[in-house]
Amino acid sequence: MKTKKSEFVVIPMEIVTNNKVPGNAKILYGEIFYECEKKGWCTTGSSDFAKKFKVRHTTIDGWIKKLEQAELIGVQKRDLSTQSNRIIYLKDPSMAV
Repeated sequence: MKTKKSEFVVIPMEIVTNNKVPGNAKILYGEIFYECEKKGWCTTGSSDFAKKFKVRHTTIDGWIKKLEQAELIGVQKRDLSTQSNRIIYLKDPSMAV
């Protein structure tokens, strides 16, 4: 029997205790943190996050907006001809692994 490797997301304590950010947005932050680990940014779309979290993409967009308003992430719009129309990055470089 093969054991499945566990993956974890990291949610820094200052995010966990941030009252401006709803609980599920904090979990999304952990996922964004995980996705940004290699390059410092990610292009994962709302629909991909929505599938993972089993919510609508509009819900993900709302959580991303909350994280942006709390200045925890930045979102840079890209050319619409690319596969993803945005780049998400962590605002505080000290949070990057």
